[in-house]
Amino acid sequence: APTTFAYFGGYGPSPYAGKRTRKGLRARGGGIPREVPSEEVEALAGEAFDWLANLGAPAALVAGAVLQTLSDEKDALRTYRSDRHWVKIAKRAAHLLLISSFALNILSIFSTTVTGTMLKSLGDRNVVEAAAETISPLGFMKSNYEFEYLTARITFLQGLLHWLGG
Repeated sequence: APTTFAYFGGYGPSPYAGKRTRKGLRARGGGIPREVPSEEVEALAGEAFDWLANLGAPAALVAGAVLQTLSDEKDALRTYRSDRHWVKIAKRAAHLLLISSFALNILSIFSTTVTGTMLKSLGDRNVVEAAAETISPLGFMKSNYEFEYLTARITFLQGLLHWLGG
């Protein structure tokens, strides 16, 4: 794979080839020769980014729906002294499920956004060419960003289930 100087997110030799500029770029980590990701890796990363965006959008919708549910059911979830013990427990459990659903969906949105940023910055970091061995975007995610992949999926599904349960 060809090596190049990564500068300001671009590839190729630096347009500022002066001695002072190169020292400044090296001090910030930009003048270090890096491996350019192959077109296959960039395509897989782009498709994985699209998958993450398509997961983050529903998570935002569910988080908004949870807030609306909490607002609409504020009086129904309030406990009173006259409520039976099991009713108080059920109301508190529903309230807890709704709040945890909102938190899980926000975590899903956060993890998809951060992982998407990491995928879009592959050219600014050293990339292992073994990533080209995977043939699908989800395989790419599982082999390179397993924690982020699982965090995004599990928090979205748990948040959805908590909202439905609440």
